[in-house]
Amino acid sequence: MGTHISVIGNIKEIRTFDDKPFVCLEVSSIGKYGTVQKGLPEPTREIHHTVLVSKKQLNRIEKEVAPFDVPLLGSEVYVWGIPTFDLTYDVLEGDFGIITQEIKSLTARKTELDWIERGAYFENPMDYPNELPTSLKLQLITVPGGSPIYQDKVAQNIAYYQQHGRLSRGVTVQWEKGKWVLKKGFSRYAAAKNMGLSEIPVRALMVTVAANEV
Repeated sequence: MGTHISVIGNIKEIRTFDDKPFVCLEVSSIGKYGTVQKGLPEPTREIHHTVLVSKKQLNRIEKEVAPFDVPLLGSEVYVWGIPTFDLTYDVLEGDFGIITQEIKSLTARKTELDWIERGAYFENPMDYPNELPTSLKLQLITVPGGSPIYQDKVAQNIAYYQQHGRLSRGVTVQWEKGKWVLKKGFSRYAAAKNMGLSEIPVRALMVTVAANEV
């Protein structure tokens, strides 16, 4: 098995090439490796890595930071890949290169945790609701286009309601630019609408949530 290296650092420059299928992220790190064991020297020099990423990998981390309105340039990333010196002079600008196998935005994760800790993200304080609702009228919930609705799950939710007089649980909504957007529970929402219910229990959030749940 070949040698791999993991690096945590900040993106100082993003370089693209007309004749190459990859992008170079110039990542600098110093003091990013945790506590040094007693008796060992501590690093004092900034290490410069030329990190090679595919355009697909670049697009992925751009999407990670996009919801937080954070620029990719200057953000902190975790990189795991294969170290190399075997790069042409126009590609290698750092102390050595890394062919990326995994890259994550640490800035996006830290920002999201901060949002969760504060419990809210103020996109526009003037549009912000006075309090978090525990239920909403169906007409106040915006359903994103192309949302997955599976009729078998809708039927199961209708059957559950008919047996128990309530839905098994509510839906998750997120406040986005002055409106509540459905994020989870699409089939439960569809079941409530099909049964002519006017209101549905909700879990209201001001932060990003995981991928859509049907």
